[in-house]
Amino acid sequence: MTVRVMARFFVLACALALCQPHETWAQARAAASAVPLADLDGSIEALVRAVDPTVVQIFTTGLTPAEGIVAGQSELVTTQRASGSGVVVDADGYVVTNAHVVRGASRIRVEIPVQPAGQSLLTRRSRVINAKLVGLDDETDLAVLKIEATGLRVLPFGDSDALKAGQMALAFGSPLGLQNSVSLGIVSAIARQLEPDSPMVYVQTDASINPGNSGGPLVDSQGRLIGVNTLILSASGSNSNSGLGFAAPSNIVRTVFDQIKKNGRVRRGDIGVRAQTITPVLAAGGLLLIGLGILMLLNPQGHHSWAWRLLVYVPRSTVGIIAIAAGVAGIVLGAWEWRDPQAFGAFAADLPRKIRLLY
Repeated sequence: MTVRVMARFFVLACALALCQPHETWAQARAAASAVPLADLDGSIEALVRAVDPTVVQIFTTGLTPAEGIVAGQSELVTTQRASGSGVVVDADGYVVTNAHVVRGASRIRVEIPVQPAGQSLLTRRSRVINAKLVGLDDETDLAVLKIEATGLRVLPFGDSDALKAGQMALAFGSPLGLQNSVSLGIVSAIARQLEPDSPMVYVQTDASINPGNSGGPLVDSQGRLIGVNTLILSASGSNSNSGLGFAAPSNIVRTVFDQIKKNGRVRRGDIGVRAQTITPVLAAGGLLLIGLGILMLLNPQGHHSWAWRLLVYVPRSTVGIIAIAAGVAGIVLGAWEWRDPQAFGAFAADLPRKIRLLY
């Protein structure tokens, strides 16, 4: 009987010994998983504290034509007030925002944060200063303001060309007038072109962007400006957020800011060439005159075949099968004459001259 009791105690002791390490390991695993989350939470909080003093709210006042029937001449125009966001990018008092935020405004005021001595849970301390419009650029929808203030915190520029899809992004601003708001998301896509012929590209993000966020900064995990919040897309066509936000890339913002600060406007070179994206509709309709592109493939020795003459005299307004048939004929003739590698090399060397002759 004594041996049996001792055996039971031995089995019970072994069971307790086996269970104890398992419980300790589970607790250690839970504690270890909580550490990275706490570190991430602290990092985001510190980043927000660093960026927040550089974000401003913009108030505009302007005149707009009245709608409908008015009682008298004094009511032909009405006062319109709006608000947006901006970011301080230069300690001399330069603020970048969207052009549509300040376009047509007769008065612009900027509310800048003031570092408080203590801490308030309700709102941050701020002061409102009149601002002057230095210049705006319609193509990029960017504008530069100047305020007379010193001791401003500045948000450094990041390199938008180095962005990768999936990176963390934070959108700052005053959506719907709610001052000092921040939302967290990721970079959904880089260099997003919203229209085929638009020269402007955007950084796409799913960080919540709403009316009032326009002009506010899009910031990376290192607290650098990677974009200026510009617009949103919604399936319903409303201004509600649907996770499709777009920001002007920081490299474009930097270039526009530097030029407006120096010249008051953006100067772009013009060599008389206009680019147009090749869409399936244009290609299928023959508007590109595919044969005109095939011209350069014909007769490396410079002989004028019937296909060359046909392509030259096809008017640019002609659409459809003529250009395509001529282009096919050009490919056939060009491939036949390229049997000689030396002829192909001579043609390739002379290609720039042929292009100049054609256009």
